[in-house]
Amino acid sequence: MATSIDELKSQLNELDYNFVEHDESTLVLSFKTETYRDPDGDPMVTLVIQLPEEGEHFYAFTPRPIFVSEQPDALIRVCLLIQLREKLIKFDFDEEEGALRLVVEFPLEDSNLTVTQLQRCLRQMIHVIDKYYQVLNRAAKKGVVDFSEEEDVDGDSVEDVDSGTPLEIEEGISYLDSDTLL
Repeated sequence: MATSIDELKSQLNELDYNFVEHDESTLVLSFKTETYRDPDGDPMVTLVIQLPEEGEHFYAFTPRPIFVSEQPDALIRVCLLIQLREKLIKFDFDEEEGALRLVVEFPLEDSNLTVTQLQRCLRQMIHVIDKYYQVLNRAAKKGVVDFSEEEDVDGDSVEDVDSGTPLEIEEGISYLDSDTLL
């Protein structure tokens, strides 16, 4: 009784989130952000959702690195501190590229993913990217760990997230490759 990609699409439609089906197991969404800027400078984050292990596992991530750093020590320290402060979130760091990606993953096993769970995961990812953008940016570019100017973005108040248009989502898909997907 795992979650299927069709159930996931139905839930995203229920939430009124725009998405593009990249392949039979991958959905791509894009959301507008307040403080975060993607590498092109746009106030937008692209998220990918997959249901590996025949739908018994939920996996959401940013396909584009949210930061690339030649000074990874401070960035990794900041990530660990954020993970202590925030629920659900983890960071994947590709040491070879110096690339940081935001991830939410958990086993579903014999349970179905609910609309509430899905919404909470996506909102939490957007919340963390917005709230800690300046902290992560400072760590990535200057090697400084400083939370004194973190954005005042309350995760519980992230009521309405603004889903990107299909064209904006298509732009995010261009960063997917076989190394990025499960």
